[in-house]
Amino acid sequence: MEKKSLLLPHVCQKIGLALLVLLILFIMLEVFAEGNTIEIPDWLTNPLAWTFYALPSVSVMLICLSREKIEDEYISHIRGRAVFIVVIIAFIASMIASMITNAFTLNAALYDPFTISTVSAYAWWFTNALPISLLYILIFKGTLFINWLKTRGNGE
Repeated sequence: MEKKSLLLPHVCQKIGLALLVLLILFIMLEVFAEGNTIEIPDWLTNPLAWTFYALPSVSVMLICLSREKIEDEYISHIRGRAVFIVVIIAFIASMIASMITNAFTLNAALYDPFTISTVSAYAWWFTNALPISLLYILIFKGTLFINWLKTRGNGE
């Protein structure tokens, strides 16, 4: 009996990559536009900000949660190891960030509010799903690429 997988089909990975590439191209066009004089109406500000946060999150989640073209036990092993490494890194980083944030808040008389808000903003990166998902993709796909290079070099 074949085990059921909770992963999405491989086509979702391609959709996620296409969304991510389109978003990066759109951002590059906005940044490098001549004069950069594009005015955004006030009523579009919130949905636009939401879209720029939701689209990368959706595309990265589609990439993370979809199968590879050939999904076998070795890929599952690499996937599990990548998840474990990301969980450990996120746990350690969030613990360090919370200790630093607590130290700054306890000694608030010594530090200005700007320093405390800056440290809190950096701590956000360790508890948010988007950077953690990007770290997972980097570790998982990087391991697959390194293993592909090793097998290619061995002539297999």
